[in-house]
Amino acid sequence: MTGINVSLCLIACLFGVLMLEIEGSTYYTADSYDCGESHYVYTYSSTTLKAWQLLSDRNYPPSSCTMYFDTGIEGDVVRVSFINVRLPCFSSAKLHFYDGYGTYVNKLKTLSCTSVTPQDFRSSGRYLTVKLESSSSESNYDFEIDLWEEDGGSALSIGIILGIVGGVFFIFALLFTAMGLLCRRYATNRSGRGITVMRPVVANVPQYPPSGQINPGFGPPPAYSEVTSPAPSGGQANPGLQPPPGGSQVQQGDTTRPYPQQQFYAPYPQQQSVPYPQQPNDPPNLEQPKNPLLPQQ
Repeated sequence: MTGINVSLCLIACLFGVLMLEIEGSTYYTADSYDCGESHYVYTYSSTTLKAWQLLSDRNYPPSSCTMYFDTGIEGDVVRVSFINVRLPCFSSAKLHFYDGYGTYVNKLKTLSCTSVTPQDFRSSGRYLTVKLESSSSESNYDFEIDLWEEDGGSALSIGIILGIVGGVFFIFALLFTAMGLLCRRYATNRSGRGITVMRPVVANVPQYPPSGQINPGFGPPPAYSEVTSPAPSGGQANPGLQPPPGGSQVQQGDTTRPYPQQQFYAPYPQQQSVPYPQQPNDPPNLEQPKNPLLPQQ
């Protein structure tokens, strides 16, 4: 798990704990599990007190139910806000509110035989006790009450509020930091996908002669003037020809092959026919001289 994932998990856990701390719940006087217990009230979310949870609860109405509400902070108070109240006059149902923990302290208010929504009021301390008295055979009453935590002016409560606000800002700062890191990593990965790195590669590629070259691997033929130069004086055989260059072996690169031996033939000597001396009394010789090189008829 990367550091960013750990940070996100930590932020989610802290945010969940904070939401649990500021989220109130709903309690019912018809529920025996809620009666006789202490419940916390909060500043940013109400804690609700109702008479009934289900319609079937009216079949078994309670005769008495007492609940204790606590702000959890010395100096804070409980504010009681009524949503609706219906306590018929022919019913024995009554609601008592005590300023403290228990029913032996100062009573703040008692409601009975009314359907008018009362005004809000507050406790003087961190505790408030609510008690329902009724008959086990009566279920024709109903009520819904919201309970809030309010600042009683103590320095301790102000410090706690400031701490909560600071914690909220700290959580949001961590959240924005984690989101920034995620966006930066995504942008980096996305930009890196389009980069192409070119590297020089040395490869042994065979070299071939260009197309149309004669005698690949050998040098060019000798110049025409070297071949047809006149023979020097002194009776050199085979005039007009030159001996092979560099001996009988020609070496080019790693390839050695014998120089082709050529045979040279002297041209057939040209002969001139001498005409027979003509006598004065002979008829004129009209026959052309014959060339001994030409076939005779």
